[in-house]
Amino acid sequence: MKLYIMKRIMRNHSLLMMLFMLAVVSSAAAGPLRFKHIEAGDGLSNNKVNSILKDKEGFMWFGTSSGLNRYDGYNIKVYRGDPTDSTALNDSYIDRLLQDDNGRIWIHMGDSYSVYDPVHDRFDNNVLPEFRKMGINAIPSYMNILPTGIWMNVRNDGLYR
Repeated sequence: MKLYIMKRIMRNHSLLMMLFMLAVVSSAAAGPLRFKHIEAGDGLSNNKVNSILKDKEGFMWFGTSSGLNRYDGYNIKVYRGDPTDSTALNDSYIDRLLQDDNGRIWIHMGDSYSVYDPVHDRFDNNVLPEFRKMGINAIPSYMNILPTGIWMNVRNDGLYR
């Protein structure tokens, strides 16, 4: 009986080693990773990047000191703050980017948030009703979206999940 168990363990060990070697060979065959350096000369709104997000569609988002940038691997689309347009960002200084389960991107700018609606390619700056649905009556000073839920800190009120 012991001999049978030992043979089975050796066979499983050999199979695992073959799978590991196959993974190593196939990753080496895929070629080197390709990196692209982008900066203001390529269309980025500013070289000072404060936040980076890769969304569920594969777009790269860069929050900079002077705008929000969406990069599709070829082109950069810049979104800037415009206080006269209710569907534009409140401010151009972007310091934090988060994506929720619905695909919306939450943009933190100083002491406010905007929510990007990817379906309509616009921003909603009236986010207090969203927070009220969650039982929060103020704009959080800090927010993080994790698999365990949305965590928020509200000044003088505490931590919410």
